[in-house]
Amino acid sequence: MKTKIAVVLAILSFLSMMSLVGWVFSLHGARGLFHVEYISRLAMMILIIISIVPLLLVIIRKVSRKPDRFQVWIIVSSFVLLVIPIFTFGYLNGYFLQSAFDSTPRLTVTSGTGAHGIPDVAIIFESKSPYRHSLTWGTQAFVTTITEERSNTRHVFVLSDLEPGTEYRYRIDNGSDFRFTTPDPALSLRFAVGSDSHFGAGGSRPDLVRKMLNQIMIPQNKYDYFFILGDIVEYGFVNNQWQEAFKAFSETLSSIPAKFSAGNHDTLFTGIRSYRQYLHPPEVEIDSGNFLWHRFDVGDIHFIILNVEWSAESITEAQLKWLENELQNIPKNDWTIVLNHGFYYASGSTIRGWNWFDNPETINRITPLLEKYDVDIVFSGHAHQMEILEKAGITYVITGAFGGVPDDTRTYISPASLWYTSGKYGYVDVTIEPDIAKIIFRDPDGLEINSYNIQK
Repeated sequence: MKTKIAVVLAILSFLSMMSLVGWVFSLHGARGLFHVEYISRLAMMILIIISIVPLLLVIIRKVSRKPDRFQVWIIVSSFVLLVIPIFTFGYLNGYFLQSAFDSTPRLTVTSGTGAHGIPDVAIIFESKSPYRHSLTWGTQAFVTTITEERSNTRHVFVLSDLEPGTEYRYRIDNGSDFRFTTPDPALSLRFAVGSDSHFGAGGSRPDLVRKMLNQIMIPQNKYDYFFILGDIVEYGFVNNQWQEAFKAFSETLSSIPAKFSAGNHDTLFTGIRSYRQYLHPPEVEIDSGNFLWHRFDVGDIHFIILNVEWSAESITEAQLKWLENELQNIPKNDWTIVLNHGFYYASGSTIRGWNWFDNPETINRITPLLEKYDVDIVFSGHAHQMEILEKAGITYVITGAFGGVPDDTRTYISPASLWYTSGKYGYVDVTIEPDIAKIIFRDPDGLEINSYNIQK
């Protein structure tokens, strides 16, 4: 009887471990993780090898002169391997970590464009307990109140038909007053771009992130938007890291509308659920594309958000077809700007067996379309450095220095590179005028590191 139980446990533990492996491989971002990170591939191979240990012990027991000794090891190892999938599944789904929390309102640029050519803005925040909130918003001349239809822990209000160059005020229930000002793209558009803050990672610098956020939110700087190109957190499936990030970003995002692209760390494994819930909730309708790739327009300035995470794994045929359709409908004389996490051209070095520089996979998949339809600027992160590159008439800007551990100094110099620096933290300050784009790299104190102009 004990022998049968040991054999059954060995089989069940093996099937359980194989189910875990299959489930992990099916999750968003896993393909890119195992493609780029050889350590992850090695860990998965070790996991698969361990899963067959009880079955091997069963075979050894049959030929052993002391079978009882091996029977104990079969039962013990089987129980361990039955626990591992349960713990891993629970951890990656956030069952052992705090989930609900209260957050302050954050302004998010939507893909919808109002009657005056200005993108709609969504106000998003969370509450620990379900509640039915009201939003009062408007200008000095007009104020309206919206009340949610039902109680919820996620709250979304969409402000539509915003007028250019106008200050809007809003408050939740009887709380504090917040305000933001819409851009006037006929004159200029000013925005900040940052990537790779990596909240929750050892060695990251949340203190410098807060310092840069304070610079961005200074009213005198008059930033219209703030674009965050992914890897906000180290592990997107760890809810506490999102909470830490939102505490840091809260004051800035309550007064400057932000737009996000997905980073490989944000969406890793089950993190894609949190990424959507917090940054692109289903309540915010998308005119074209989906929550990972879409377009929004600010007058004659057109922004394309793409889903490029690890490498080319997240670049689907559907996304490419959508991208070409959107690009061919943009007038050639207008500004076209692409925003995504993963880079195309970049300097760098080989890290853990992967070449973190000019990426032939993303280059071959996307840049032919960018060149065909005269895209002007591409902003990316992923590489923790600052760099300007130019290829086939397109300017590529790497801005992955927003708090994560800086990359080592490059050992490979991209032929497209015009300027590069590493070991520093910073963000990009961009002003778009009808015939010129002014790009300024700034340090955490807001001081200029380098600048570059692009003529239209």
